[in-house]
Amino acid sequence: VVFGAESGCFPDWMAPFGRSFCEGRFPKAGGEYRYINSGCWMGSAAAAFALLTDLAAYTPGRGVDDQQVVSHYYVRAASSQFVLDRNAT
Repeated sequence: VVFGAESGCFPDWMAPFGRSFCEGRFPKAGGEYRYINSGCWMGSAAAAFALLTDLAAYTPGRGVDDQQVVSHYYVRAASSQFVLDRNAT
């Protein structure tokens, strides 16, 4: 599954210790697009189903922002299930 990347680390950046989380946990990028954009993704049906199943199990409960869930899953799972399009292609 390929996710779009963006220059902002939403919603963590404004949270307590969010800036250090964003700067310390996300891999450095060659350009300005370093952070995941959970609203822009594509992949095969099988890969998407597997990822969404894992994300549902990983999500702590209702009322949690999808961007935050996907971002935290990405940095903890070592991105083995998906990659970022850091060039905005």
